[in-house]
Amino acid sequence: NTFDFFNKKFNCRLRSCYGVTEAGGPLTLQAWEDTLREDNNVGFHLNDIKFKLKAKPGSNFKSILVRTPFMMKGYYMKKNKKFQIRLDKNGYLNTMDYGSYDSKNKILFIEGRESEIIKRAGELVSLSYIENIISKYKEVGECSCISLSDKLMGTKIYVFIIFKKKINIYNQITLLKIKLKKDLKQIEIPEKIIPIQEMPRGSSGKIIKK
Repeated sequence: NTFDFFNKKFNCRLRSCYGVTEAGGPLTLQAWEDTLREDNNVGFHLNDIKFKLKAKPGSNFKSILVRTPFMMKGYYMKKNKKFQIRLDKNGYLNTMDYGSYDSKNKILFIEGRESEIIKRAGELVSLSYIENIISKYKEVGECSCISLSDKLMGTKIYVFIIFKKKINIYNQITLLKIKLKKDLKQIEIPEKIIPIQEMPRGSSGKIIKK
């Protein structure tokens, strides 16, 4: 409904927005044509919104920090009976997301939540990145990746998929595996592809991965 309203009001197709909970409104907007890029989590930041990326020791990902005049009170902490926003000395909030920045085109890439970044065989893997790759396939309606610890095999990746067509599921999974071997590194390929009829969602519409 939000996308339809935006399109009607501004005559522009909006793919996605980022940061609603952090700032009480969008921090970035993503135009429909941006979804043609290899990584769908990309957008342009809005006016009055400042971003910076902070390297994390021992990681090849960078944390996304944001400064906005629209911070919600949900990001305040109580200290000495007074409320203070959990910001650094320069007024930036750590969003707990990882990202990268294309300085030439001034585009922010959101790689995923810290909880979506897993360590596998000594290498960091983004579950969000895997989801983005799979979501591009025309036969896929929705997908969601999770990871589970295994004492013998280490971290395993599972992907749940809603296929657009409910026929020849076995053949679709077989073809999907072939595509994944081409588009993902070996360490990123899921152990199992599980077709389901619908995604479990909370009241906000977000997928409940737990």
